[in-house]
Amino acid sequence: FAVTTHVTFHPLTAAQIAYNALVAPYIATYSYPGNTNGGGLVGANSLFDNDDFYRQSWQLTYDLVFGSTVTHELHLGYMWSKDREELYRYSNGWGAVSIPFRSTPLVVNGKTAIFQAQVQQQGILGVPPILSEYVSYNFEVNDKIRWKDLTFNVGFLMSDDELYGQGLRRDAYALSGFVAAPGNKYLMHEIKWKDTFQPRIGVTWNYRGQDSIYANYARYVPAASSLPRAASWARNKATTVNAYFDANGIFIGSTPEASSSGKLFQAGLKPRAIDEYLVGTTKDFGRGWSGRLYGRYRYSDNFWEDTNNNARVAFNPPDGIPRELYIPDLTAKLAQIGSGSSFVIAHMQGAFTKYYEAGLEAEWRGEKAYFRGSYVWSHYYGNFDQDSTSTPTGNDANLFIGSSNIGDDPGRQIWDNKYGNLTGDRRHLLKLMANYNLPWNAQVGAWVIYQSGQPWQ
Repeated sequence: FAVTTHVTFHPLTAAQIAYNALVAPYIATYSYPGNTNGGGLVGANSLFDNDDFYRQSWQLTYDLVFGSTVTHELHLGYMWSKDREELYRYSNGWGAVSIPFRSTPLVVNGKTAIFQAQVQQQGILGVPPILSEYVSYNFEVNDKIRWKDLTFNVGFLMSDDELYGQGLRRDAYALSGFVAAPGNKYLMHEIKWKDTFQPRIGVTWNYRGQDSIYANYARYVPAASSLPRAASWARNKATTVNAYFDANGIFIGSTPEASSSGKLFQAGLKPRAIDEYLVGTTKDFGRGWSGRLYGRYRYSDNFWEDTNNNARVAFNPPDGIPRELYIPDLTAKLAQIGSGSSFVIAHMQGAFTKYYEAGLEAEWRGEKAYFRGSYVWSHYYGNFDQDSTSTPTGNDANLFIGSSNIGDDPGRQIWDNKYGNLTGDRRHLLKLMANYNLPWNAQVGAWVIYQSGQPWQ
């Protein structure tokens, strides 16, 4: 059979021809040799992020051992910590300079704008850094109980976390609970003690010597430490400003670019939690050989993200997700404050991750040699992939809780074909290590590792 390919060439419009004629002299004058397309960077980049992080903390502990037939190792602990971030974002010179394509000329203050520069407001107007804080109060209790050949670990951790931003002041009489107050530090959200109860329960049975069987359960509530900046009302201070110039490079005016702004929180949020189950056994085989076999399972849910307030109404959620706004009266609340984002910090309903792990380890100790090997099979999947919200070839890209692409607009909601293996899925991991002691007080060794999946970054 024959395959016929049709290629259609569309002629340039008159506006495009005029634009190419406009930019050609500038490309010829200012571009690098051989670059006929324009573009590029001046210096390091168009802008700089001066992002400083600080932590203060103090802690108290009390340990007590008592008992005879049944012994107890009781531990009490308390810790206070404050994480603070200072973000100052400024431009490198005029930032990103371009000649935008416009089918209709842009007239600014009576003059035609040819060049456009995008500069950071913080760098040109003396706007101070954005300050945000995460204050955490933590209390822990654990009792290690030994009875005959059984050891029990029973305890829990609780915390109260306070998230502070800038730009508002609390007002119980206001519809939103806040009023605008530029530069003022405010408590934007609190994760309370009752929502962070994290039990730890474990038992180990040493049925013969070092041979054992063990099982553990634990719950973890990770800190949402990036939200104080992500949801702060002061984010609109880090806006981008468009500066315009005429054909001679003379400044003729500027306008602010749309920027991120403060976000309100959905009511009744429960923090993200991870439940972990672990079972295993150890065995001394004699003649220097020992081994360990274990299995682990983790389930994580209650993820938070910033998303359109109307996402559950406008973006076709599946059955089981209510068709309603995350904050029903958001428009009225933003009008009362005078600013704010149409995005909110909300619970991503149905978001989850699961992790299965099975591992086998073996160890041998000889008079002059040592060997250790391990193999781990794991499977990490779900529909909330924080590590895969930028480009297909990388992760992170300065995207964090409350400021990633997850939940942003149609196609990026949890129900939009997000289920599958996650970026962190590394199915097979093999490690081999060995060394030998030489007669002249020297040692030689080798280390081999194989891992499938994306490398750690």
